[in-house]
Amino acid sequence: MKQEIFGHGEIQSSGSYQLTVGSTNYVFAQLWPESSSLKQFDGEWLEFNEKDVGCRIRNKTARALESSCLSFSKCFLSDADVGIVLKNLIAKDCNRSKNQRTVLLVAGNNACQEVTDRLSNAVAFMAERLMQSQPDMLSSDGTHGLAMKEIEFLLEQNKKIRESLSGDSITHPFGVETLGSNRVLVAFSGRFDDYEYDLPPAEEINGIAIVDGFREFHNTVYLSLTANNEVIEVSKQFLIQDTTLIKKIAEAKHLKNSVRYIADKVFEKTPDKPTFILKEVEILR
Repeated sequence: MKQEIFGHGEIQSSGSYQLTVGSTNYVFAQLWPESSSLKQFDGEWLEFNEKDVGCRIRNKTARALESSCLSFSKCFLSDADVGIVLKNLIAKDCNRSKNQRTVLLVAGNNACQEVTDRLSNAVAFMAERLMQSQPDMLSSDGTHGLAMKEIEFLLEQNKKIRESLSGDSITHPFGVETLGSNRVLVAFSGRFDDYEYDLPPAEEINGIAIVDGFREFHNTVYLSLTANNEVIEVSKQFLIQDTTLIKKIAEAKHLKNSVRYIADKVFEKTPDKPTFILKEVEILR
């Protein structure tokens, strides 16, 4: 049995979406939970899984793919003059397998099978590379007919998505299915990988500071950095590995004297959140 949605196409009994030639909207990808979200309660009511409907991580992934497809469309499909639309759907027939899904549509008067296929291929390429354990990013078997410029563009988009999804738990497994001429299905469960940044090397920094305080048992010192007798950064946190420096810090705090410091700026997890390790302190008299 076929079911109309939006008046733009038909969902088949198998759960797939049949593209309709001549329509203004074409579905090119969909995300759906591993388990059905709805079940019949009685003749009047439907029961839904409140933990699954609108699943946060599935919706976050869908929005990220929508944004990347929009950027891809503007860059490589500008002549087609089409838009990207995201819709959350729940089937009227609650007995349908995968009765909830999030669909990505290409919309506009110039929407056609060719545009749909290219966007479908773009989603397949990105979805297959959202996990580190998935295929090599430049594998010739996974390019889905994309040109090299398109591949380079999508790799940058994929990097942004993987950063945004880094370490997120997938509390409810879901799949990403493309619906172009070459269909691809990618399943996600467990958690997304922690994104591995290309971290810059450690660097040495130095300057003049005022001691704000310290936490001896946490080996932590707080310094307000100064330049030209003005405070430029308040209570910057430094870690201390040489605990003998605590004595100098305490003395400077007691005397209310400034200090000259030398520290290492170390990047451990992300390039925007370095750790500062205090190495030397000189009390300025």
